[in-house]
Amino acid sequence: METVNNYTFSFDSLEILGQFGDTVHVVGNYLQYEYADYVGNFKEPTVDEECILVIKQDMFHDMLKLHLNDKKRYCEKWNHYCGVGGRISCDVDVLETDYQFNGKRTYVFGVTGFEDDTDMEHG
Repeated sequence: METVNNYTFSFDSLEILGQFGDTVHVVGNYLQYEYADYVGNFKEPTVDEECILVIKQDMFHDMLKLHLNDKKRYCEKWNHYCGVGGRISCDVDVLETDYQFNGKRTYVFGVTGFEDDTDMEHG
């Protein structure tokens, strides 16, 4: 079985830890899945942990713009407050593997890119 790693966060539940220089540090999720079949369906995550994502400020603004555009599209389509979820999947490099955060070992990932689909739902 192929294992897929996913590094995400959502502006709906965003926790910004801080900004240092031109990078924004946010709490994200590190998820690991295994394919359940050959059609591309996934099992429940085998790993679902908090992580810290370090994002260049310009990229963070691009991500926020993507999120807001998707949120606007849903609100205007249904003419009410909606558009939930909207997790942004990121490409990352490992910066640190043993950072202590909230009393436990946490990964710190540097975001190098992101998908242009927020996976938002009507809600």
